[in-house]
Amino acid sequence: MIRRMDPLPARVRLVIFDLDGVVYRGTEPIPGAADLVAWLHERRVAVRFATNNSMVAREGYVERLAAMGIGTS
Repeated sequence: MIRRMDPLPARVRLVIFDLDGVVYRGTEPIPGAADLVAWLHERRVAVRFATNNSMVAREGYVERLAAMGIGTS
């Protein structure tokens, strides 16, 4: 859970996260990841996810993140 977040500078419009090891590790979310992504969405910051794993289609990642409580839109 995020306890305190400093305000974002107005110029921050996009944050890109690597997935494995940053947003989740295996099947477990990194503590605070879902809260951080939600916090960014609330502030209308675009969030994108990147990975070098080509074994899973985009829809698979959307489902995996949703199961961890991490919104992708």
